Amino acid sequence: MSVTDKPTQTVSVGRKQRRKEIKQEVSVDVEVDDGESRLQDGTHMNVSCNVPAPTPCKMPVVEGVVGSQRVSVLRDTGCSGVVVKRSLVTEDQMTGEVRTCTLADGSSLKVPTATVVVDTPYYVGPVVAWCMETPVYDLILGNIDGARAPDEPDSSWNQRMADIAVVETRAQRKLKERPYRTLKVPAALKEVQPSDIETAQQEDDSLVKIRDMVTSDEVKERRDGGKSRFFKHRGLIYREYQSPAVANGRTFK
Repeated sequence: MSVTDKPTQTVSVGRKQRRKEIKQEVSVDVEVDDGESRLQDGTHMNVSCNVPAPTPCKMPVVEGVVGSQRVSVLRDTGCSGVVVKRSLVTEDQMTGEVRTCTLADGSSLKVPTATVVVDTPYYVGPVVAWCMETPVYDLILGNIDGARAPDEPDSSWNQRMADIAVVETRAQRKLKERPYRTLKVPAALKEVQPSDIETAQQEDDSLVKIRDMVTSDEVKERRDGGKSRFFKHRGLIYREYQSPAVANGRTFK
């Protein structure tokens, strides 16, 4: 790596000063070993998995799967966790937690996390990953427990994926050939109107407590931190439920 340094020297001549520019070429040798750069004088510098290398080099990049989607995977020994592209993650996979990720330049970035299932030649199973919008690769596997070394990927992974694809194709073919079953619905349901449901809800003795909760607008607290209540809408009684442990706190009605 070459660094060009251009310091400015001030020279005094009586009351006048003039500046002259001194060009100085400084050559620094850099050795890269296991994701860490070492200068010739022994100084260490971290190499970020998010920053492209300044010179072409062979990276341990393979194909993998996140959920059901094929992705590019980088096995990075300079990373201590897992990074996944945000567009590959669904809302129900988000943990609701935000963690601080320290980059190679010393700056920090707060990113949300998600639990995703990955299947790669280096690691198979669920992981808690940092979600980033535009990582260099779809999935970056760092030094996590159970991960294979960069030079020791599972050589049978591609064949296993091919076998799975064949099985899925056969199953899909059978599914298409199978006729749809007719949904059996009791004839009585065809004659039920919203007004009939409203009357039944008001006359059913087993719903006395629920009707009282509607009147008092009582909110029931749950042990998982969730809440539920019953309310009326256009004459019908509905239940509303919300929990931080379910679908990132989404409210269901």
